[in-house]
Amino acid sequence: MLAFSDLAIAQSVDFKAEKTRVGESDNNTVYKTFYRRGKNLPAYDERRIHYGFYVGTNVSTFAIEPSQNFVNQLKDSVFAADSSVFTSINHVPNIGFTTGFIFNVRLSENLDFRILPSVSFFSRFVEFKRRDGREFNMLNKFTFSFIELPMLFKFKSQRRHNTRAYLLAGIKPSWEVGSRRDEQGIDELRANSSDFSVDLGGGFDFYYPYFKFSPEVRFSFGLSDLKYPDNNKFARAVGRMNTYTVSFILNFE
Repeated sequence: MLAFSDLAIAQSVDFKAEKTRVGESDNNTVYKTFYRRGKNLPAYDERRIHYGFYVGTNVSTFAIEPSQNFVNQLKDSVFAADSSVFTSINHVPNIGFTTGFIFNVRLSENLDFRILPSVSFFSRFVEFKRRDGREFNMLNKFTFSFIELPMLFKFKSQRRHNTRAYLLAGIKPSWEVGSRRDEQGIDELRANSSDFSVDLGGGFDFYYPYFKFSPEVRFSFGLSDLKYPDNNKFARAVGRMNTYTVSFILNFE
């Protein structure tokens, strides 16, 4: 009979019984039974719903599209001698942090649907450089804090012992919290407080006796124009401003 500790392990580990001949007794063959450890959490993926949490880091930036006004000023000879005219607009990526919860629904053997409410912190920079060489760093005076709601489909490969690969695809609406846009001056580049993006990614599931660990990489492509419609030289130089984020995430389920 298995001891109590063995019973606890047997709930999370698939044991395979193997008989080995060890001798004979009274004309009878004697066998000894061994239990060889097989899959961890063998029935885990059969559960309809399961939960977890995740933490990760991100590298985020704005994808900047210059406005026609910016292009015209570079070409117009009237502004050729104006040292205050912007000659370049650069996006500068920076590191942030994200954490959230996992709500996973099994749809089929190789397909799950995941809702991943989270809180993310981003640091995004936009640099304007003038003809006289002076640089202005805009949108770097505070951290962007967002509540996000990724809704993703998880396409899973067949499980190989205690490992399986997967791909992710879905959408992610997000809303800024604690916005300080109104505290900024009106002569600055400002961003809207909500975003909508398409998320793509992938990773690996590693099954352990008591939990599943899944490192993944996720790419977020913002579809919303986040440029706030101010009428200042910075806003007029920007035609469109979208987000782009790469996240490195550790899932625990």
